[in-house]
Amino acid sequence: MGVRIFVGHQDGDDREQAVLFCSTTDTVFGPFFEDGEEAEMFLEWCEDACKGDPRSQDAEGALRGNVFEYREAREKGWKTQSEREYDDMVREELEDAAAEDRHAQAMSTKAQAYLAATQDEEQALVDTVD
Repeated sequence: MGVRIFVGHQDGDDREQAVLFCSTTDTVFGPFFEDGEEAEMFLEWCEDACKGDPRSQDAEGALRGNVFEYREAREKGWKTQSEREYDDMVREELEDAAAEDRHAQAMSTKAQAYLAATQDEEQALVDTVD
């Protein structure tokens, strides 16, 4: 039992909305969220920022303020754990690609130096034969 998310649509509106509900008391609480994903992200944010059960915060009247704080945090760049993990994965891939590019550039420079040295040696042989 605990906090769950109801997702649905208002009559005549095709936009998804979500609300939180307590599966212990079968009561809905808190404001509407834009969709189920926003409600899930709020609950994740709430675990860190609110340090308490969102059901008790609703009874205290603080939940709506916490939703406002959560939305401000999102605007300022707060990310969920999965978003941070995705960003880390992309960053690692970019670093790996950059390292491969540096390696390829170094190998190209060595190959060009080898080719130039080989051409110089061939020219020296031609000059000796002439």
